Amino acid sequence: ASDAARAAADDARARADELDRRSEEMTARIDEVRSRVDALSEAQRALWAGGPVMPEGYVAPPVDGVNAAALRVALSRLGSPYSWGATGPSEFDCSGLMVWSYAQEGKTLPRSSQAQATAGAPVAQQDLQPGDLVIYFPGATHVGMYAGDGLIVHAPTYGQPVKLEPVDVMPIHSIRRY
Repeated sequence: ASDAARAAADDARARADELDRRSEEMTARIDEVRSRVDALSEAQRALWAGGPVMPEGYVAPPVDGVNAAALRVALSRLGSPYSWGATGPSEFDCSGLMVWSYAQEGKTLPRSSQAQATAGAPVAQQDLQPGDLVIYFPGATHVGMYAGDGLIVHAPTYGQPVKLEPVDVMPIHSIRRY
């Protein structure tokens, strides 16, 4: 039994070492991307950010309730910078924008997009309402808030501000209502 325990411990150490190595590689890649984004000219950044933060002609839907109020709060942060791990009030990551927006209306949401994908009530895409959370990618690694008119408000990624984009801009994992 002690040989099996030693082998299991050795295997666990090897896996931990491999995860540490991968983490260091990912950190280096992230630093490289940030450095490249930071080196872009203002014109290049504007092009990379994908245009205006709000499409011309967008008007927030005239709806009531906590979810609609949370949407208005999120929309008030259009143009705010993305910052991984940030929960406002001036910088946000994707799930942090959702948490902060709902918190302003007295509602507590889970912190991560993965946790947000498992809480709340499931909603079919054809039943989307303003304020619903739209979670993206197979790993539930991104989240936005439905803003009506086929759009979401979200904090996309480093170098891109909080903005409105089409709800189907990424593959939808799930939709939740809080």
